[in-house]
Amino acid sequence: MRDAGVAARLLAALALVLALGGCFETRGEIFKPEQAVAVPGIEGIYATQTNRYAVTAIPGGHDYAFANPTNPKDGPGRFRAVPVGDDLYAVQLRLDEWDSDLYWELLFRVIRKGDAIERIVTLEPDLRASEALAAKNGIELLKSSEDSVDDPKILTGTPEAVANFVRSLATVPTRDGEIYRRLR
Repeated sequence: MRDAGVAARLLAALALVLALGGCFETRGEIFKPEQAVAVPGIEGIYATQTNRYAVTAIPGGHDYAFANPTNPKDGPGRFRAVPVGDDLYAVQLRLDEWDSDLYWELLFRVIRKGDAIERIVTLEPDLRASEALAAKNGIELLKSSEDSVDDPKILTGTPEAVANFVRSLATVPTRDGEIYRRLR
């Protein structure tokens, strides 16, 4: 029965990977807590085509927790957001069950209607432009061991170079990825 639980958690993580096609994997934090900002109005319930996520602030800083209330085996996790433009953020994300030094880095744009968040859209940077930007920043984009097109690319380099690369992704062409529509 324990193997079934492990398999379910792996499937949930895989679903999250597929939803975040424009993300990158790092070992170790590249954005420290003091670099994060509060994202006005982000707390709430969001829905994708297949899941729901509850986002809440973690007291004492600008980190956020997320969980899937309809499928508790999916997550939970946490993230922090670093501004890179108007309602555009570099996000450092991790699931609680992952190794303590494993993180994903991605971009998301907050779409507002007035002051209220209507939806959050993950952005998938153009691969060729990302590779050129990585070379310019002195880092490598490595393929995962599974080498699936949907697996996050692994970033290697100094934490400062990786952080600069992730921030600079806001300057390359992107396409919309997963859309998280705000329910409440």
